[in-house]
Amino acid sequence: MTGTIPPEIKLLKDLVKLDLSNNNLQGSIPEALYRLTGLEEITLFKNQLTGKLSSSLGNLWSLY
Repeated sequence: MTGTIPPEIKLLKDLVKLDLSNNNLQGSIPEALYRLTGLEEITLFKNQLTGKLSSSLGNLWSLY
């Protein structure tokens, strides 16, 4: 995959695991990702993501 993480990712409300590693994703992590409060696991390594993590990361209570 290339490009950015689209803001429409917020539509995947029942998503539990997200693995976008080993892609060529660029840009920052969209605020919409932090709305996926059921996420238990997220993997984003080996991309070209930039910027800071949002304080909204605290909304992802289920991450371990």
